[in-house]
Amino acid sequence: MQVGSARVVAPARDGVAGVGTSVRVRDSATGQVTEYELVGAVETGVGNGRVSLAAPVGRALFGRRQGEVVEVATPRGTIELEVLAVRVDRAGERKAA
Repeated sequence: MQVGSARVVAPARDGVAGVGTSVRVRDSATGQVTEYELVGAVETGVGNGRVSLAAPVGRALFGRRQGEVVEVATPRGTIELEVLAVRVDRAGERKAA
């Protein structure tokens, strides 16, 4: 069972995208700006801005910094996202503390 081996991890504070951080990105093709909160594989809910590290977007953003550009293979084709900002989500900070 995954819950039995789960660990509480504090969000990174070094500008690197990880669990508990919010990542603002711009789609290079459309210019649309979106913000995702990166969460663990068990905590999903993309509809409310949360994206799992197990999802293609989550995997592509994990470990990235502001200014980096990533390509993400999606069911609708490959998209290119520019990382505009990485910040610690205050709610995630309280949960991990």
